[in-house]
Amino acid sequence: MNANFGDWLRRARRDAGLSQKQLCHALIPAGLRLMQSQITKTERGERPVKLNEAVAMAQMFGTTLDVALGLQPGPSGIAAEEAERRAVLLKQAARRTALLNQLRDQIDAELGGDAG
Repeated sequence: MNANFGDWLRRARRDAGLSQKQLCHALIPAGLRLMQSQITKTERGERPVKLNEAVAMAQMFGTTLDVALGLQPGPSGIAAEEAERRAVLLKQAARRTALLNQLRDQIDAELGGDAG
């Protein structure tokens, strides 16, 4: 089951044009804080995916858990167009999250520098 999910996750992430790091950033608003190494291991089937992670990732990519687990075929037609639209939005959200994280780090560094 982990291998099926890992294969799906790799395909969905690549189809969305996201790096593993961008996916990590995109999952933060869903309450998931995963490291890039955890994504790598999940995609390889080396790390068991937690239910809340699997649900959040499936929702993020606009599909259902049964599709992500390989129990049902993937989207086609209008559903595929919706999945494509969500992928674009997901990529934009990941970029914005990364930018906000960079700004936060820069502000923290500047404030920390003034305090010392």
